[in-house]
Amino acid sequence: MMSNQREYKNTSKVQETEKSAAKAESPMLPNVAYPLKAKNNTNVSQQYFNQLAGDESARFLFNNSGLWHQGIHLRASKFPSSEFENDKICAIADGKLIAYKVDSEYKRDTESGSQSAVYSTGFFLLKHEVAYPQDNILTFYSLYRHTAKINDYDVLGEEILAQTKSADKHPVLIREGSRVIARLADGLTLLIQKYRDNKSKFDEVVWYQDSNGAEHKPPKGKQWGIFHRSYETLIDRPLKGIPLLTRWHIETKTDIEVKLDRPIDIKAGEILGLTGEYNQMGESGEKLLHLEVFTYDDIDQFKAKAEVAYKQEKEKKGIKDNFLYVPRGSRLYSIMNDEAFELEQTQVEIMVPLADVEKQSVKDKQNPKQTKTYYNVQPYLSQQVEHSKDKDSGIYVDDSYLTHGLLFPGVNSYQDQTDEISLFKYKIADYLDPESPHSMEEKETLAPVFKDILKELDLAKEEQGSRFEAGKLKGLLLNPAEQRRLTGIIVQHKSEWARSQSTKFNELIALARKLNDNDAADRIQKRVNDLGIDLKAAGFDSERKAYYMHPLGVIGWLSIQKDCMPLQEAKEIALIISGAYEGKGGFASLSGNFDRMGMSWGIVQFNFGQNTLGPLLIDMRSKNSSLFNGCFSNDEDLSSLNKALSKGVNEQMNWAINMQNKYNSRWKNIFNKLAEIREFQEIQIEHAGKYIKAAIHIIHWMRGVHPSVMEKIEFKTFAALVDLAIQQGSIDKVKDIIKSKSLISPPDTQYAFTKLVVEERGSTASARWRADCISRRLGILNKKATTYSHSGYVAKRDNSKFSLIKEVYICKL
Repeated sequence: MMSNQREYKNTSKVQETEKSAAKAESPMLPNVAYPLKAKNNTNVSQQYFNQLAGDESARFLFNNSGLWHQGIHLRASKFPSSEFENDKICAIADGKLIAYKVDSEYKRDTESGSQSAVYSTGFFLLKHEVAYPQDNILTFYSLYRHTAKINDYDVLGEEILAQTKSADKHPVLIREGSRVIARLADGLTLLIQKYRDNKSKFDEVVWYQDSNGAEHKPPKGKQWGIFHRSYETLIDRPLKGIPLLTRWHIETKTDIEVKLDRPIDIKAGEILGLTGEYNQMGESGEKLLHLEVFTYDDIDQFKAKAEVAYKQEKEKKGIKDNFLYVPRGSRLYSIMNDEAFELEQTQVEIMVPLADVEKQSVKDKQNPKQTKTYYNVQPYLSQQVEHSKDKDSGIYVDDSYLTHGLLFPGVNSYQDQTDEISLFKYKIADYLDPESPHSMEEKETLAPVFKDILKELDLAKEEQGSRFEAGKLKGLLLNPAEQRRLTGIIVQHKSEWARSQSTKFNELIALARKLNDNDAADRIQKRVNDLGIDLKAAGFDSERKAYYMHPLGVIGWLSIQKDCMPLQEAKEIALIISGAYEGKGGFASLSGNFDRMGMSWGIVQFNFGQNTLGPLLIDMRSKNSSLFNGCFSNDEDLSSLNKALSKGVNEQMNWAINMQNKYNSRWKNIFNKLAEIREFQEIQIEHAGKYIKAAIHIIHWMRGVHPSVMEKIEFKTFAALVDLAIQQGSIDKVKDIIKSKSLISPPDTQYAFTKLVVEERGSTASARWRADCISRRLGILNKKATTYSHSGYVAKRDNSKFSLIKEVYICKL
């Protein structure tokens, strides 16, 4: 999309911004994260667009009925628990939690009836800032709707009505840190909160009464404590609350909009709470998150100042690009044999964070001593790619399309002056009214602003005229490429949660009653009333018009292009890739006693037979026995495993075989649950450490032989050597021959040297498996299944996790 210039023709404003940005500075960017955390520790935007594809409720801008929709829906059923922590809501950017609401119970359409559905009205509201340059600030908000009801959260502990009782015949002390606040006699009443995760010997005091009956509470922001043996319980009840609020000593209130007196600092990726239910008529158990991002600031003005600063900093090389914007009609390339060849021009726009794009460097034809970088845009070309002959090798653009997301590259902003709830020219009640004076052709005429938007998206051609059939909405913008294109649209509109918007449903409600559908009228009226937001906090006001932005677009614009991958992340991804050769891969990979090892499980197939699984389970149990025990639905299974772990390998193997033969579904369920717990995933990585050490040892040796090509270690090199270490241990057998060959014909790239290493080491495996070993490693280096022949055998090993391989160096290796 070419940036929409209709609103920016004031040249004096541009001159003014050039002066104000004379002293350009680096951007002040918040860290960003995706709202549902991926379990494989990678979270590129394409995963989200793939999951959103096909979900008719997930669309940004409008729903199937043509009603305005200012956010996206992340439905748990579309983000499977095997791949995402789909019940936990994470903050998308650093910011402050300024308000929340949590339901005591979900709302219901009607009190009874089979068609009645429950829905959440809860939310979290965060405020964020970005600046570029320093005095050019854009404030934006993220709203997370349909959060879990209070009873969906785990019990945090107990709230205890107690009376003081000295443990040592001395007065009972109430403390604020190390300072004594009060000395109390026995028998005085106090309210205590005792948290299950509290490892200290002191519990929190909510209030206490002195000997005169006066009640005392800690000042705001302060915490009082009492020794856990200095009171006796009178009455207790489960302590419920949102864990985030509890950590900040804030009582969770239900069924009201709560503006926080002191906003809470939130980090990107921090868990805010849990996803709740939102069901339509006839549905049940549908958990989804409605996520929206918006600003009240003038985006055009922010962009104008940012563009001036960017131009200055670009010349000084003081800003690092983080985004790729490719307009329609841009030249595409294929790369073969280290050379770029021109293809046709792209028919679609591409807007994607650089962190999600693979790159490849080739020698510059004009200057062979230098390289030129190209970026693989094949995943974002839709139909143009599907019919390409170069599908395996990639389709690229050059580096002239690099930019920064803060400039809103390719984004068009629109203003809807009517603030209607429908995208059609006539109101939704008019569309549904069989007695309407308007023809169907008139009813299906788009409102001007939405007609412009769909034209820009190339979905409403000029030759189609002004009519746009409502039936087309169902199939629009549901493939990943179309979903991504919506990130280039910003619309100023009044919030769908504004109370003033609720009156626009009155005609629809009246129509339902006119048609004798009172149930539908009541249902619409109740939802509209329940879902409205009255809150005013930290600049937020649902009655103000705001610029609504696609949440995934905002995350992409603010993503920081990393120079390198952290070693810890590289370890985990490399282990996942290697494990995927044995099956689905990952922490939950599970197989039975086919190899007489009892069972194999986890990221590197730990097993009882080789005594690698027993120590792993013991460490998990020691780390968090509560979480460990919670993975067993049957107490007898837990008891028998603990007994086997206390003995030896034979008992452990017998336990596994017995579970598989008699209680197979319970056996699978236990290890699937253990695999979902992040603490236990980290222990798996720790126990696979010997393979990581072996791979790093090989890298150090290679660096000693050819330091120039091994100065910075590429991730694919590391991953291939981790796979080698898991299968073959070391390269000690072939060091001499590798060194000799590489000195006779020195490798000019890290790829060439690593290829030599894996080929020579693979050649020493048993004849049946030589081709297989080498095909695995070369597949990782090439990021695709690679055919290899050796000793009369041919192998072409594919891997479902090749997409995790990034063209990036590893930090500090």
